Amino acid sequence: MRVVFTGQTGTEKSGVIQRLREHSLRKLGLSAGCDSEAAKRLIASYSIEQTITPERDYFIKYLGYDSEAFQRDKWSQAMRHILDGIEAQKPEHCFLQMHSVYYRKGWYFNLIDPDLIREFHPDLFISLIDDSFNMWKRVVVRDQNRHDMSYLRLRDIYVWRSVEVMMTDLLAREMVSRKTGEGAVIRPERPSSYIVAVKHPVGMLHNLLFESETRLTVYFSVPITNIRNEKGNVTEVNDAIARLGEKFTLFSPLAIDERILLNFLARDGRESSGTLCVQAGDRWPLVPGETYLQADVLPEDYPIVLDRAEVAEIATEIDQQIRRRDYRLIDDCDCVIVYRPNWGGRLSRGVTAEVLYASQHSGKVIPIHAFSPVSDTEAARESPFDPDQAIVHQSLDSLIDGVSKIKKKL
Repeated sequence: MRVVFTGQTGTEKSGVIQRLREHSLRKLGLSAGCDSEAAKRLIASYSIEQTITPERDYFIKYLGYDSEAFQRDKWSQAMRHILDGIEAQKPEHCFLQMHSVYYRKGWYFNLIDPDLIREFHPDLFISLIDDSFNMWKRVVVRDQNRHDMSYLRLRDIYVWRSVEVMMTDLLAREMVSRKTGEGAVIRPERPSSYIVAVKHPVGMLHNLLFESETRLTVYFSVPITNIRNEKGNVTEVNDAIARLGEKFTLFSPLAIDERILLNFLARDGRESSGTLCVQAGDRWPLVPGETYLQADVLPEDYPIVLDRAEVAEIATEIDQQIRRRDYRLIDDCDCVIVYRPNWGGRLSRGVTAEVLYASQHSGKVIPIHAFSPVSDTEAARESPFDPDQAIVHQSLDSLIDGVSKIKKKL
């Protein structure tokens, strides 16, 4: 398995991949230390940026050079060095981390040599993402005193994430394909590129990489706005996520929670001036005791003080980006699991839209299984499902059993 990991500055790719590698080495049965020769032969990890230079300050200067030819040459030298190392070590699995796009003082640029990436023979591309406000805090507040960096507005971080994913998808479509003798391009039926938020459990990404032939990938559709303010509801959802994650590779929309920014604006009015403050407890809480791709929350991660005008700049786009990203996740999954669509006696508009997309607009047949207890349906007096759209279960046990019977498409 050869995997290319991309992600903009602020996703902390190195730490994410280190935790993934440590977890995967254990799951694959290696008892030796992560730095042992046996570990390096099983899963080797490489970084373009670290190979160019391990000095962060120098790398910032490297990005500031006006000569793109110089930058491309340094990038190619680093990638060639990595390929030579792979040829010498011959590891069973390889992780390669890099940017698909750099951003510097209002300028997006790409330094990738596609021929060298093709020599890596990638099987899969993973775009790592995180909440824009968390990345903004890491890049602007933590780094501005250490590096000669221009100020990045929240919108810069927000748009950069989309561009990074777009370029990664483009690379994946070109790299994970083959040509017939007649020159026709054959692309794999399975996705060649996934978007993975770093607030997913580390085991989720391990399963996606190493158990994809046996584990179903599922999208977890759940009402959020209607139920998030009740602690008992949050605990129930997190318990369900943990249980389903033991059985399936679960993509959760709760791993990105930027809609809280709209809640702040709605509370105080979009025209208000000044700042707004995001505390750790404002976003959807992570499952206690679970190990995540992202490191544990550190004291310096919060509070995040944002200029209200900067939040207002992206306000009209937040819901659209959420919708496009969640639909993309649905497209990449084998099944959609819907959890209590009528929770609280009200039909969730977001869940309904996701069900309609999965059943009518995704371009393929996606099985839909829903957990909808009788009490929810009776309270709402309506169901979001036509009989042919989904299989409805009245217990989570029944749902897990039903989804487990779906045959994995390879």
